[in-house]
Amino acid sequence: MIQHIQSEFLTKHIPWLIGAVAIYFLFSPRIGDLDKKQRIHIGVFAILITTTLGFYDGFFGPASGSLFALSFVSLLGYNLSKATAYTRLLLLATNSASLIVFIWGGNVVWRVGLCMAVGQWVGARYGSQAVMLKGSKLVKPMLVSVCFLLIFKMVILNKT
Repeated sequence: MIQHIQSEFLTKHIPWLIGAVAIYFLFSPRIGDLDKKQRIHIGVFAILITTTLGFYDGFFGPASGSLFALSFVSLLGYNLSKATAYTRLLLLATNSASLIVFIWGGNVVWRVGLCMAVGQWVGARYGSQAVMLKGSKLVKPMLVSVCFLLIFKMVILNKT
């Protein structure tokens, strides 16, 4: 079913959502190296947020990591390094589930997927070391930069 849903609505509206995420990370005083007050119960988070963002990531994908990190920081009060670590685990789960669905549907470009998997592994391996050394001083500017690059790609490059 998921492979037959049109994505035009998301293509038009997701850049605005990504921009809101970037602005939140850019100006929020809650983002840092210390945990803050938890706003919702972990069970509610697991049912509502991870299900919603997992579906979004499997269907569309852009900025899923930023949306997961934002959710961990703003709703569970995690510091940015901890939120990023948990985000990586959830992205592994959502990407694995997506891969299973697309394998089942026969819609996988294996050569591209394997290249992406290697890139993801290298980035996760060395990125996690950098996060442990630098914390939010590294993660915050990278998150904001990636958000704005995604907006640029989705709005400007997709028009040609």
